[in-house]
Amino acid sequence: NDDPPVAPLPVDPEQPELDIYQGDLSYPPSDSVNVWPFLSNPSQASNFSAAHPEGIVLSAEVLIQGERKLLVAQPVVDIMSASNLDVVTGWRQPNGTWLEDGGTDGDGPWGKTCNAFMNRTVFQPCLFDLYGDISEMIDIAPEEAALVQAMWASLNATVSTSYISRSPSALLGPCNSSCALEYWAQYGGTGTEAQAPECGVPGCTA
Repeated sequence: NDDPPVAPLPVDPEQPELDIYQGDLSYPPSDSVNVWPFLSNPSQASNFSAAHPEGIVLSAEVLIQGERKLLVAQPVVDIMSASNLDVVTGWRQPNGTWLEDGGTDGDGPWGKTCNAFMNRTVFQPCLFDLYGDISEMIDIAPEEAALVQAMWASLNATVSTSYISRSPSALLGPCNSSCALEYWAQYGGTGTEAQAPECGVPGCTA
């Protein structure tokens, strides 16, 4: 049984910062899905997210449900490298050029809606038809406002259940951020990774 010994607290929309796992007491229960029936008999799948009828959360900003994709904003700045700050809101073509690049928090193809990147004080989601608009150029959120609100609520509820590993400090090993960044750089890191491990990195001491 992979379920936690203590059940997580229920998600409270009024307290989005609530630690539903109560420190080290709990963790997410198993929620795996058997996708073999869909792989062995594709006709069973009504759409490419059929194995996840409640939707597929790609990030804190993106949810896919059936043929629809909700995009609340661009990725949070902290996980992006500085060299990408001016190009993340466009479409890159096979020849390397960018189409309809609005730049950081620029107008872009959707206006100042789900392009939110640097300024994250107000969010206005976009909704796309993944079958009819594969390049995600046409925002249909105004026409399907009720679905947008339902998907956004579902996305927020799911994000509220996100779990960050809580290894006991005695098992982490020595923590040295500068040494860790140098270590990850040899594997293609830029030296600015916000999410890279800093503790227990080979060759690093406190």
